[in-house]
Amino acid sequence: MDYIYVARRPFKSNGVFYEAGSIIKEPAEVKRLRGKLADRKIVRVTKDNYSAFASFMQDKRNVSIEEALKKALYPEVEVDVVSEVVPEVEIAPEVVPEVEVVPEKPKVAKRIRL
Repeated sequence: MDYIYVARRPFKSNGVFYEAGSIIKEPAEVKRLRGKLADRKIVRVTKDNYSAFASFMQDKRNVSIEEALKKALYPEVEVDVVSEVVPEVEIAPEVVPEVEVVPEKPKVAKRIRL
């Protein structure tokens, strides 16, 4: 299959609740699919735009779905999940030069002549 349907916003159809970012495996079971596509509650994701859509969902909805999209769009290729190893880095304390504070002269209101 060259595309999959993904819920962009949460909705309920036929008693099933689809959360934002969930992959719709059987689009025929969703009532009024064309209307939900027009309302942008469901999005058709292809091999060309899956990375852009995954970054959009991460930014807007805080849902990471890139690995699930890769597995759904490329079933023949296994995706290796590599854990990021962050090296321990010591952060040097920030050196702030001392600044002499000079008190300001109090401001006096000007007299208004009538």
